[in-house]
Amino acid sequence: MPRVVLGHAVPRLKHHTEKTISAHLQQLADADLIILYEVNGDRYLQYNQFDEHQSGLHKDREAPSAYPPPPAKVRSKSGVGPEKVPLNIIESNIRESKVVEAWNSTNIRNLKEGESKIREKTISKIGAVLKEYPLEVIIKAIENYGKVVHHPELYFFSYKWELCEFLQRGLRKFMDEAQPFENFKIKNGVGRGRREPDSPQVGANVKAEHGPDYWADVRRLKAEGKEGQALTDALAKKAKEGKG
Repeated sequence: MPRVVLGHAVPRLKHHTEKTISAHLQQLADADLIILYEVNGDRYLQYNQFDEHQSGLHKDREAPSAYPPPPAKVRSKSGVGPEKVPLNIIESNIRESKVVEAWNSTNIRNLKEGESKIREKTISKIGAVLKEYPLEVIIKAIENYGKVVHHPELYFFSYKWELCEFLQRGLRKFMDEAQPFENFKIKNGVGRGRREPDSPQVGANVKAEHGPDYWADVRRLKAEGKEGQALTDALAKKAKEGKG
């Protein structure tokens, strides 16, 4: 079934696979928006409350469905049946899922299905943040963060947060009103003199110590895949060679 959904819904989006589609379907099922079930080895899904939203539908005139209905034992998470799940709970779960989807689309430090404790803490944090800011503002901040981190040739900020940490420490920094593209932009080959959390320590005398090409070297070495201590060592080696 994930393969069918993938082929019909997002056939050209390379970052989606059968695995990610399966995870998204499970999120919808967890939110009581769909029922996932299996009959004779084949997997199916059914939309909850579908009939209620079909204006002019006459089920008595329809031909019998070609697909088997879900078994009677299949129930929602709450066990009371999907039609009795409060609408505000469904809407809340949808918004939380959209935040997670937006975050994972940045491909920085994805929130994975198997990390139950981390996921539970993160979902709780998302719920708290959604009470303070509109969904659109949060998603835009996430997109801004992704653009900055993935373009080290333009921006000096490169720290890779997990989603929960981003919501706590970075959300406001990357909202449009905070002007992140201007604040983190590399100007004249040099950052704003701020220290990046995962970069070598940079003092006010950076040019005198490392030479005028320091930031160009940082960008080049990062493009080669060097990060953290490996980046620090490579820069130190180059500085030593320059003095020699």
